Amino acid sequence: ENLVHVLDEQTRSAVRAVDLSLLGIVYALRLQPETPHHDPILTQMLRSRVAELPYVRALFVVGADGFIIQDSDLDTPRRNLADRDYFQVHVNNPRSGLFIGAPLRSRSTGAPWFLSVSRRITLADGTFYGVAVAAIEPHFFARFYSRIAGEDTTLSLVHRAGLMVARVPGHERAVGTPFANTVLFRKHLPARPIGTFVTTSMFDGVERILSYRSLDPLPLVVVVGIGRDVALRDWRSTAMTAGAATLGWTLILALAAAAIIRQRARDARTIERLHQIEKSEALGRITSGVAHDFNNLLTIISGNLEIIDQGLPEGHRLRHNVERATQAIERGARLVRQLLAFARRQPESATRENPRDLLLGAEELLGQAAVPVGLRLECAPQTWDCEIDRSDFERAMMNLVVNARDARPKSPIRVVTQNVPTSDFDRRAWPELQPGDYVACCVFDDGAGMPPDVVHRAYEPFFSTKEVGKGTGLGLAQVYSFARQSGGSVRIESKPGGGTAVTILLPRSLRPAVAPAGETRAAQPEDSVEAR
Repeated sequence: ENLVHVLDEQTRSAVRAVDLSLLGIVYALRLQPETPHHDPILTQMLRSRVAELPYVRALFVVGADGFIIQDSDLDTPRRNLADRDYFQVHVNNPRSGLFIGAPLRSRSTGAPWFLSVSRRITLADGTFYGVAVAAIEPHFFARFYSRIAGEDTTLSLVHRAGLMVARVPGHERAVGTPFANTVLFRKHLPARPIGTFVTTSMFDGVERILSYRSLDPLPLVVVVGIGRDVALRDWRSTAMTAGAATLGWTLILALAAAAIIRQRARDARTIERLHQIEKSEALGRITSGVAHDFNNLLTIISGNLEIIDQGLPEGHRLRHNVERATQAIERGARLVRQLLAFARRQPESATRENPRDLLLGAEELLGQAAVPVGLRLECAPQTWDCEIDRSDFERAMMNLVVNARDARPKSPIRVVTQNVPTSDFDRRAWPELQPGDYVACCVFDDGAGMPPDVVHRAYEPFFSTKEVGKGTGLGLAQVYSFARQSGGSVRIESKPGGGTAVTILLPRSLRPAVAPAGETRAAQPEDSVEAR
């Protein structure tokens, strides 16, 4: 189920990146509909975008007559594509948005299967100009699946039209295979968009446990299966060993049973840690790939905006729109840096910062996140500095405030900072940390609270108690990652009906403060300061 979640995010990210390129093509042709067919400048732009998107085989534009008028491929044979599903949908429906067609074979080049992603191009006067199309390479998904597939594990991407898009193992013979008559399409998908069941594979006859997830509103489904024998092998081995021990060593049954229980507990903890590492590594790989692709797209968009801005006269009404788009790109670039830092599992740029000052600077934004219950900051006036990444700290506090708000508290959410000197450090509460001076940043709410089993799993990536679609399960994982990267840790204190308190403990900075030229920074007091 976790692996299905990962494939969902990877597929959606790829489609979003392709859609950004299609929107750029649509916008460019709407501005200049008189662009000549197979224009060298536009062709070069399409080829450069294909080079930045490893999962796109080609970008092309089909004119209103059904023939290709712009193409990233050179010397494409002239073929009429008016009967293709991606053309028919857009020509017959002026309000059609992003469309993902069923797997097709290329009619122009004879290349293997591809997945079409398209958008309608409508001119300002409502005239149908044509269709912008991206041909996605199914091999991209198959290559990614092969890197993360385990023993007797199958990973598949299926179109809701009932055709296989990608599958590992056996991608070459599986792509394009009809899938509509399987139990997944006949029984499970109509009943639930997400689920798990046991079935026998139509490809190799192996009985597998399958988890699936419909990528609504995209017409795609991701499926992960693991052989039932593989899933139960460890259990069967343990059962046989226990049975043999019971028959052969009746006199020491109690001792053997106690040893087995202890061993199973150790195995369970080891497996849990391994699963946590595997999920984090998979998330890091996907995050890094998506961030790099998104950064490349931002670079292309930024360059085009700069060209547009240079071509607009002073005072033109579109200059304001260009400026807003440029600001959005800058925010996107900051997000990319944060994603890459999370993927690397290390701070991007730890600097000497004061948590109190950062919270006061972000008070308005945190207050908006706390609506409707409100926010109350209680920051010690002389909070110590810490070596932290400013963006990661603000993002961690935002995640905690949003979680507190979602717990439906009755009173305003409290955010408190205070110094914890060595004399007040509780080693029993924080066994993973060395004694020293720390700064505590706490978020309190009097909401629903959590039972102990939920608190125990709260830091796991993808684990969430929120409704499907309302939470990614990555908020507290990011908070924990930030705290550990910064040399500190996190604690959650909660009980059902009694609210929740989340405390981040960050080590005090030991570096001397660097004062601006001509100024002398006053030394900070060593003693603890009570929260006001």
